[in-house]
Amino acid sequence: GGGAAVGGPGGGTRGQEVTDLSEDNFMAHLTTESPIVGMEEVQGNSFNNEQLEDCDNCENIDMLIWLGGEEMMGANLAGHQHLFTVMEVERATPSLCIRHDVDGLVWRVGANKVEHINTFPALGYVQASKTMRKFISAPPSCSYSVISDNMRHLYLYRQPENLAVETELRNRKSGQRVEKVARQQVITLDTTSEVLGLVAREQELLVLTQDKVHTIQI
Repeated sequence: GGGAAVGGPGGGTRGQEVTDLSEDNFMAHLTTESPIVGMEEVQGNSFNNEQLEDCDNCENIDMLIWLGGEEMMGANLAGHQHLFTVMEVERATPSLCIRHDVDGLVWRVGANKVEHINTFPALGYVQASKTMRKFISAPPSCSYSVISDNMRHLYLYRQPENLAVETELRNRKSGQRVEKVARQQVITLDTTSEVLGLVAREQELLVLTQDKVHTIQI
């Protein structure tokens, strides 16, 4: 049967009672007669969803859209968090740093394509753990990345570098020889003013606070 009208205080109707046997015409455009089956057969996930933490969730639905050509082109970034932009030398269009799994991948946006040009190892995971973060930046060479808190603290992460041949460094658990190391630094500003801006250059950081501009040599 159909749904029965539910009376309102003034004698009119304020809705319709929907039962299990009612035909749902109101939300028909949001439903389907073809249920999803065989989800256990889907392959390709390289991680376990149960191992994800709250900070790993990405609900952003970003899109890249190319305009001005013969046809409009787009790329869906759903599930891949946009972290920040990188200004390249002699390029008007900034490159985009997008989170992929735990890393931050830098993509150069071209006229009709995107090109992967660099990677910040574990940056996606690290920035998600910085609950007080306000800005993320990197110089054009992508030699390091830096995360700024709301005030006082900045966290600088250099790209991994090869160890000298004569240096012996091994993983304590696996025993495997470590061939690259990445240096990290914590910078503390001499002010408690809020950080209002951050620019990463090759040899220095420019940090704008409420009372002055700080220059930090890298």
